[in-house]
Amino acid sequence: MIAYFKLGKVRGLSLEINTEFGAKPVYKKTQHGCEIVVDVPYTQIIYTSGRWTPYNMKSKDVANDDTCTSEKAKQV
Repeated sequence: MIAYFKLGKVRGLSLEINTEFGAKPVYKKTQHGCEIVVDVPYTQIIYTSGRWTPYNMKSKDVANDDTCTSEKAKQV
């Protein structure tokens, strides 16, 4: 089952429950650019922050500010 919640214009929360994910890890938080991925038993939660901007909607002022797209994937 997948549920997606739109939080404003560019923020979103995705919740996926699937038995194929398994019981482990009990808790794992990973960040990929502007997305935070939280893995818990049988569930994956993905939060896309408001810092993310679609490429075609970027203005000239923020076109050079790729803080979300240029960050290397971090595991917290």
